[in-house]
Amino acid sequence: MDFALELTNKIRAAYPLLLISAREEWRAARECARIVLNRKMKVWVWTVTKGWAELSFDEKGALPEAMTARGDGTTDPDDALDWVSKLRPDIKPGACIMVNFHRYWTEGKTVQKIKDLAPLCKALGMPLVFVSSVVSIPDELRADLTMMTFGFPD
Repeated sequence: MDFALELTNKIRAAYPLLLISAREEWRAARECARIVLNRKMKVWVWTVTKGWAELSFDEKGALPEAMTARGDGTTDPDDALDWVSKLRPDIKPGACIMVNFHRYWTEGKTVQKIKDLAPLCKALGMPLVFVSSVVSIPDELRADLTMMTFGFPD
């Protein structure tokens, strides 16, 4: 199954937590955003250097080639997860994409926050998507995360 169809199906089925293994993290994040935006839903992308930024198509219908959007400064991983917990259905959430978050999975509090977000994300129909080239899942999250692979272009 191709990546776009697989991700679309997982969004429709309200999978709450996705982990996408990708060698090119930004390309994978952009593709996820494109898929969600085509469903007329909002997309936010988080990086540790910029915080959360809403991603959208430009006037030509394209997405940025790099994380150029000015983030909100929420660079602390726990604060970033708290930000997700405040999303509500009236803002038409689509997906929250966290790039290279894997390095923060060693903290017990962070792992528990992710587990606590799963029911909210499922109820909102909004996946929390982790995109990383490093796949090291804590044992506590193995049952909660759904793995996907984003390959190289044909």
